[in-house]
Amino acid sequence: MKPHILVPYDFSSCAECALRWAVDFKRSVGGGSIRLLYVQTALPAVGAASTLPLLTPREEEIEEPEAALRAVAARLAPDAQLETRAGPDVAAQLLGAAEQAKVDLIVMGTHGRGGVKRLVLGSVADHVVRHSACPVVTVREPTR
Repeated sequence: MKPHILVPYDFSSCAECALRWAVDFKRSVGGGSIRLLYVQTALPAVGAASTLPLLTPREEEIEEPEAALRAVAARLAPDAQLETRAGPDVAAQLLGAAEQAKVDLIVMGTHGRGGVKRLVLGSVADHVVRHSACPVVTVREPTR
């Protein structure tokens, strides 16, 4: 099997560990493809998110992460396909991208927050694991 792998990337050390894991996995199974995805979140203008329209990222706010994503891909996964999306719900964007690209596996970094921190802050990885139609591998940054 030569899996089509989606790696959400947010420029954190956890995301880099996940990308390295995906590259190693791809190599170990003898091929496949990697799709590197960055989601630019749209933020509410001012006040409560439920009552105000979302601000769409400006062109320069999209170009900078795209260039940084190209640099990461050149360094770690030169043959990766790159995709950027914008939206208020990162988990929904990731799941939508996985479905549209018909990926076989999602490999994503996680900060490993648990308990109260996860309840307060939410967890994109947790949502993706629970709702993905394909397998999800979560990778934590090794402790030092």
